[in-house]
Amino acid sequence: MGMKDPLPTFTAFVERIRDVHPDFAYIHVIENLNDEADTHSNEPLRKIWGNRPYIAAGGFNSASADSTVKKHGGLVAFGRHFIANVSRFFVSVAEMVLRCTPTA
Repeated sequence: MGMKDPLPTFTAFVERIRDVHPDFAYIHVIENLNDEADTHSNEPLRKIWGNRPYIAAGGFNSASADSTVKKHGGLVAFGRHFIANVSRFFVSVAEMVLRCTPTA
């Protein structure tokens, strides 16, 4: 169940927030990572929001979060996986730190 084409509704919503509340802190958007056809991409919302804090959520793991941040910038939220396994967060952070640590 869902809207057949949610993009026009959410595009208007994000444009309105951007225009009426220019100091709005961030938007938090659920990404559809299971949409292999990419029929419900949130890319237009990222473009409208511009260079402001954008938090993406929706089934990310360490690799997909890292890839998304490298490709689009912004932040990634972990909810479901964190609630189910709190230690997973610390493992993910450790993996990211190790990837970012310069080697001699």
